[in-house]
Amino acid sequence: MIFPTSTHGRVFGKRFFIQRDLKNGRRWLRYSHDLTQIGFWPPELFMGLKGFASQAPWGGEAFSSVPTFPPMGSGRFPKFVDTDKDAFCSKISILDSVGNTRDPAVSSFEEAHALYGVANKPITNKEFGHAVFFGGPGSNK
Repeated sequence: MIFPTSTHGRVFGKRFFIQRDLKNGRRWLRYSHDLTQIGFWPPELFMGLKGFASQAPWGGEAFSSVPTFPPMGSGRFPKFVDTDKDAFCSKISILDSVGNTRDPAVSSFEEAHALYGVANKPITNKEFGHAVFFGGPGSNK
């Protein structure tokens, strides 16, 4: 777990970065503003990605060990797109084949519309970048 976390108030940002090592093919997970190496995925897990990818899918999941649907993010739908109230990921970008950062072309998919939601916000300024807001109350049923 990484602390502190935000809950309707002061926003605590976390920075994660996945980088492909061009020498050995490892995908490194880096954290924080100094991009500390946390660990890596070996290249054997990415046999179909020896070159560069044309897509970079990502997602999230709310999980519970009991058969319920737990809250996700702040526990509310992200209809407000508000960084003080909604859970979000910002500065989402991809690197092209020459190492330039680009805004990704994004599409959304929600599996349980009544329980969870997602909202995309394209780049409006360089500091915030492309963002995805997410959340929902889940259900006890």
